[in-house]
Amino acid sequence: MIMYSDRGGLTSVSANSRQSASVGSWHHVRERNYTAVDRIFLFNADGSFRGSEAITRDIELSRDGDEYTATATSEAFDPTDHLIGTGCSTSTATRLE
Repeated sequence: MIMYSDRGGLTSVSANSRQSASVGSWHHVRERNYTAVDRIFLFNADGSFRGSEAITRDIELSRDGDEYTATATSEAFDPTDHLIGTGCSTSTATRLE
């Protein structure tokens, strides 16, 4: 679940016990397009730090502002913050009140 604040911040939480909540920011690009970036800390099964993941989302908001479609790129980092992998995904979201 991702929460976008009206001042450009974002926070996300997951049911995955091997990752932290994330914090990040978003900004308006043009018309109904936005960019959001956040970072998650990852942990091994024994609780030791595994690294982190930075996610950048390119978001297109629906005309009514209640839904969006996003393409995302992710960068995985080891515990010393060296890039070890990349990925991409798409997602959709619906506003909760």
